[in-house]
Amino acid sequence: MRNIAYAILLTGITALSFNSFAKKTSPKLKVTAKKQVVAIINKMVDGKKTWVPSHHSINSTQETELVLVNTLDAVHGFEIHGYIKPIALLPLETRKIILKKIPKNTKIKISCHMHPAHVGSTIVAK
Repeated sequence: MRNIAYAILLTGITALSFNSFAKKTSPKLKVTAKKQVVAIINKMVDGKKTWVPSHHSINSTQETELVLVNTLDAVHGFEIHGYIKPIALLPLETRKIILKKIPKNTKIKISCHMHPAHVGSTIVAK
């Protein structure tokens, strides 16, 4: 997974989909029988540490595997209040975590618990 983080850093990819390596189109979501996979990448945008993309739509009936990628050379925090406890990603670290099923039409915020001013993103269950 570390190689993926380096590739993202070098190419400037903002949204990673494991399907995109095999297809010309680049969906942000891969749905399997049991779970879906969403990549959330931390990078500098206009001088601010930001989780990108800024909006994610997920299927409320499935678990979601979040692939967190810190492309920066500093530790960065990740939290989904009420769903994912705060974690710290080391520089250039990639980590997978599971987000349990969330109710339909629920909107949850992703944030950096270490630096509240950093730009987060949103997940919406459909």
